[in-house]
Amino acid sequence: MPRKTQGRARAGCGVIVRYNASNDARWPRTKVGEYKRSAAGYNGARVRRSKLARESRRAKAGAAMTTVVRFLQFFTLGTWIGAALYFGAIVAPAAFSVLTADQAGALVGLTLGRLHLMGLVAGVIYLLVTAIWARSAAALLRPAPLLVLVMVVLTFISQFWVSGTMDALRAQMGSVSATLAPNQLRVSFDRLHRISVNLELAVLIAGLLALFFTSRVPRSTP
Repeated sequence: MPRKTQGRARAGCGVIVRYNASNDARWPRTKVGEYKRSAAGYNGARVRRSKLARESRRAKAGAAMTTVVRFLQFFTLGTWIGAALYFGAIVAPAAFSVLTADQAGALVGLTLGRLHLMGLVAGVIYLLVTAIWARSAAALLRPAPLLVLVMVVLTFISQFWVSGTMDALRAQMGSVSATLAPNQLRVSFDRLHRISVNLELAVLIAGLLALFFTSRVPRSTP
């Protein structure tokens, strides 16, 4: 004769379950196992959501950092190239058109020196930002940073060797326009002037190429 079902209730792990008095040992264990599996599934889903949220925040931070780095690269390189173009196309021709040869030469020399210093600062910032962003100095071996490095080296040579020597020769001659070409000082000055023009042209070409390579969309962010 079957036993009567008891109307008692037992609390197991926060779940109220009714059980049969004849099966008191097995019934609650089944419910507890189901509860544990349900809790484990809930915790796993919560961990996955938390992981996805962290990955999303990291992705947004990486995208923001990429934007800042590329802005600095374009700003420094674009400013340098733009200033060089403005100097060669506007400043130098205008100076020689409204001033005497000696006055124009002095103005161009002073302006060129400021341009060189600005370019050196811009180039160093570009290289530092690129290396820090990539977390490796090997990033400087890519085409754009290599070209910027060439620009920095050529500008350094132009400023501290060519321009410095030209200033010394100008001081010795007193007046460049009044010194005839057979004079050895004038010959040396003209030779250095040609070297200076070629260096500035090389810097401009390297800058345009570097700007082109910088503008290419990177395959992946560091």
